[in-house]
Amino acid sequence: MSTDLAVIEAALKAATESPWFVDAPDRVFVGNRADGRSAGLFEIIYGSDDVLSDLHSAAAVRALANAHLIANAPTWLAELVERVKVAEAAIERVRRFANNARRDYTHISGCGGDPECPACWAHDILRALDGDA
Repeated sequence: MSTDLAVIEAALKAATESPWFVDAPDRVFVGNRADGRSAGLFEIIYGSDDVLSDLHSAAAVRALANAHLIANAPTWLAELVERVKVAEAAIERVRRFANNARRDYTHISGCGGDPECPACWAHDILRALDGDA
């Protein structure tokens, strides 16, 4: 799967401002306090096990886990987008370095793929970056 980071960033920008929260007195709601609310806006429990009086219920535990995930998703996604950008920039720097090395060095005579041969290791780095190694 390859989702364009700009799509994720646009969705984060369009979403209700954080911080989001989980409100679970009797039913699980996920909401946000940007408009001054103290209660959740979005109910995420459906079905017959809506009342959370017994948190030992698998459905209630799952509902709270879902609410926790939903409430934290905007912050977590924003952090992951930034991490991906940093990683992609680092990969691009390594790719440029390996391309320059491959261009600037010639194979050691009779290297046969010797790891000490700059042209061979540059080729191997590029293969690894392309997922071929």
